Amino acid sequence: MTSGSGPLLRGLRRAGELAILPVALPCNMDSYGLIMRSDHVLTPGANRLLGAIRRVASGRH
Repeated sequence: MTSGSGPLLRGLRRAGELAILPVALPCNMDSYGLIMRSDHVLTPGANRLLGAIRRVASGRH
């Protein structure tokens, strides 16, 4: 987990939306984002995950 992803991931974990596995990955990013297709309907699970990410990112978790 990087310093940038920590607050987001901990918020999703507290919300019961995500489990954090103890696996170290060699990936360091200063920021992150989501890319979505405007002509594609998200599945119910993807909509739920996106909502949880937005809630945590806005501080309303």
